[in-house]
Amino acid sequence: MVTEAELAKQTHDLIGKKKYKEAEQLVVPFLINYPDAVWALVGLGISYRAQKKYDAAEACYRRALLIAPDNAEIHSNLSNLMKDADRMDESLKHGEKAVEIEPDHYTFINNLAVNYREAMESEKSLQMYKECEKHRPDDPVTKSDIGFVSMYLNDLDTAWDYFEWRLKTDQVPFPDTMPIPKWEGETDTQDKKLLIISEQGFGDSILMSRFLPLMAEKFKDVYVSCKPPLAPLFEHLPVKLVNHEKISLRGYDYYTPMMSIPRHVEKDWHKWPAMPKLSVTAQSQQKYAFLDNYFIPKKVGIVWSGSVTFKNNEKRSASLEYFMALAAKHPNIQFFSFQKGEREEDLKTFGAGTVLPLGHSFQTFSDTAAALQHMDMIIMTDSALAHLAGAFDVPVLNLLNYRPYWLYTPKSHTTPLYNTMRFIHQPAPNDWDAVFGMADEVLTAYAQSSDADILGLIDDILKKQKL
Repeated sequence: MVTEAELAKQTHDLIGKKKYKEAEQLVVPFLINYPDAVWALVGLGISYRAQKKYDAAEACYRRALLIAPDNAEIHSNLSNLMKDADRMDESLKHGEKAVEIEPDHYTFINNLAVNYREAMESEKSLQMYKECEKHRPDDPVTKSDIGFVSMYLNDLDTAWDYFEWRLKTDQVPFPDTMPIPKWEGETDTQDKKLLIISEQGFGDSILMSRFLPLMAEKFKDVYVSCKPPLAPLFEHLPVKLVNHEKISLRGYDYYTPMMSIPRHVEKDWHKWPAMPKLSVTAQSQQKYAFLDNYFIPKKVGIVWSGSVTFKNNEKRSASLEYFMALAAKHPNIQFFSFQKGEREEDLKTFGAGTVLPLGHSFQTFSDTAAALQHMDMIIMTDSALAHLAGAFDVPVLNLLNYRPYWLYTPKSHTTPLYNTMRFIHQPAPNDWDAVFGMADEVLTAYAQSSDADILGLIDDILKKQKL
């Protein structure tokens, strides 16, 4: 006969191993006879939340609070659940209650810091992260988070200094030790060799390529670790490319992570250098020449999801259904899917309709860029393709979630980073309806217009709206 204490321990252990279904199966029979067992309700709530069964998790937490209204753990867990469900007012209410009950509990303080950040209450978030820092002064995740929040607050010196701590977290795969010194802004480098190491996604590499010509002026030779799909874009830049997958860390005088360059060159992204001219191979150009031959002349590319491995991808991505509704409403526009990777399968799930898939044919970003240049514009949720379109001066309507990348703040419809990029912001967490309503207005005007100035058309519409 298993005791309640043993059952509670087994449940705790299963949750610790992320075996949430097994934990659920263990706890549910117990609750039939003991529906007021707080530990079981909490464990079941954690398991349901991890499986994105949000309504079921909420029921468990609210029953637990009915029994134990001053339990800080339950309040904090419910706060996290409400954040996942984009109910930020309730999230903050319960997160604040947890910290009020146990003001020195690190986990509850950290949870509230995260949830303030998601609610775009950056000053309050920073205050909580500073409390976390007092508890764990050498924790790289806390310090990295302070850097991110400071970006939103435009405290650039703090932001870029703390941002360096990302390299010591498991969120950015980076060597623990390096056989060469890190470049810290030294200027006497005309006879030195620099290795720039890519560290994050494709989009960030495209974004930061704007610094490569400048770095080439500072050093005798600049080597860039480059993932193979990006290599054709950069082949004519004044740097030498090395395969990121086979990189050697010896033979250089300095190294720098790619995203660390602005800390020593220009911290304000509104003043960053313009994009250099990136390359498209003749083979890629020939491959997509057929895109000029469609009988419907108006062509729009779409993307509804970034990489599924990106931590915040679920928040920044929208359902393909939104785009399919646009395609159904605008039969006089030919839509092309530029989606690549796992989420291409959505076209099978929902049906492609008149949307023509291209993503499966892209072997490198040179292919993608060649196809992009045949589009009148791209309408998409934020991902690497937005940077690629901006780099090639293709009009891109970037549909942003409520807390977008810090690069897109302060809130505006334009950015000096890319002349042809325009933004539509969510007015509230997960409010894609409002965003796609505005995108529909853009497409309606575009479908009815013979004016080639698409950006001017978009600007006229965005000036009238408050998103």
